[in-house]
Amino acid sequence: MSYLIIVNPHAGNKEHKSITNRLTSMLDEHNKQYHIRYTTKAGDAQHFAQTAEKKTIIVLGGDGTINEVINGIMSNKTIKPRLAIIPIGTSNMLARSLRIPKNIQKAIHIIAENRRKDLDLGFISDERKRYFTIGCGIGLDAVAYKNVEPKIKKIFGEIAYPISFIKTIFNYEPKELLVKTDNHEEKAYYVLVLNTVKFTHFLELVKKSSYNNGYLDVLLFTKKDIISQFKYLLGILTKQHIRFDDVKFLKTKKLEIFSDEKVMLHADAEIIGSTPVKIEVVENAIEVVC
Repeated sequence: MSYLIIVNPHAGNKEHKSITNRLTSMLDEHNKQYHIRYTTKAGDAQHFAQTAEKKTIIVLGGDGTINEVINGIMSNKTIKPRLAIIPIGTSNMLARSLRIPKNIQKAIHIIAENRRKDLDLGFISDERKRYFTIGCGIGLDAVAYKNVEPKIKKIFGEIAYPISFIKTIFNYEPKELLVKTDNHEEKAYYVLVLNTVKFTHFLELVKKSSYNNGYLDVLLFTKKDIISQFKYLLGILTKQHIRFDDVKFLKTKKLEIFSDEKVMLHADAEIIGSTPVKIEVVENAIEVVC
């Protein structure tokens, strides 16, 4: 077994050197071959994965780094490496969904055990051709991610996201979105297209779903007023949004989203443009060690 270790030294946890040493010590004990590459700028992780010749890529980073690696794996013309994660980012939503612990020694132990599962991916299938592991947000969610202030994120970590979300509610005017599937049309003002739906024991956006069921889960928030936006935020945090009449759910393999005015969208918290957008699921796209 051979490994490529991709380290983002700017991820949330600044102890990447000691963590890398602990990981490589485990690999040395098991007589495993490995090569380490450090990212210095956006796009490095994707390039390293795209040109990788190792069977497994271990990512020391957060969801943004993992997203780059996923896109590199899917465009690798030589081999399709499996993915392993040491979560050292701010949110680590994919690791949480896969039940990879924040505890570094336990995460390293999972890699040593080398148990694997298949993971579906979401795919922006228009000219952007971008894969995502967690989800794609259109509207309020994307603008909130764009508005996250780096200083606030550095100081408060994960709390920076709901802070930005609340500020965005006051400043953003939602635009109407038309969501089309093969046999269905719905209108909404804020849409989440999810590949993984459970991020912690408490935060689960869709009941009875999984990251390898061959479908995308779509949440449509159908009102635009400020009171409704705060209700949606509180509902998500308390898992009560599933009871709201103005929140609709779809399960689909592909969809298109249109709007008269351009509406911002993100994939795995990375802003990638605006509507219109075509999205589909890629079943059992990669193997993950978890």
